[in-house]
Amino acid sequence: MTKEIITASPRETFNVGEKVAVSLKGGETILLTGDLGAGKTMFAKGVAMGLGIDPSTPVVSPTFTLINMYKARIDIVHADLYRLEPEGILDLGIEEYMDNSHVIMVEWADISEGYFKGNLLRVKIEYLEENRRKIILSGDIIKEENWR
Repeated sequence: MTKEIITASPRETFNVGEKVAVSLKGGETILLTGDLGAGKTMFAKGVAMGLGIDPSTPVVSPTFTLINMYKARIDIVHADLYRLEPEGILDLGIEEYMDNSHVIMVEWADISEGYFKGNLLRVKIEYLEENRRKIILSGDIIKEENWR
C-alpha cells in the first residue's frame, strides 16, 4: 500500500513517524530517502518515540558514527549511509540486526537499493516549502485502518 501525507511543520513530520511506529512489531526495515534537510531524522525521532524510547535519549542522525542503537519496546538500529559507497554497507554489520527483535531505520537509503530485503517500509520525504513536506509511505506495513 502507498500513503501520501502533506505535513506543515517538523512536528507533523515527527507525528507521522510516531504513527508509523504503532504498526511495527520487529523485523521491519524503514528506508528513508529525501534531500538534505527534508526531515528524515525528524521522522526517525517520531518512530523512536512511538516505539517507547526514553524521552531524554537524543535521537540524532548517525552521519559520522554510521549506526546508533536505541533501547525501546523494540530495539532500534538507526543507520546513516550518507558518507558510504554502496559496497561500504557490508562493513556495517547491520545484517546482525535483521531479526524480529529490532527495527532498522536507514537514512540515505537510496544507495542501498537491493541490499535490504524482507519487511520494508519505504519513506520518501519531498521538500515542498520551508516547513511543508510530502511524505510518501509505501510497503506492506502501511495499513489503511491506522490512518483513519
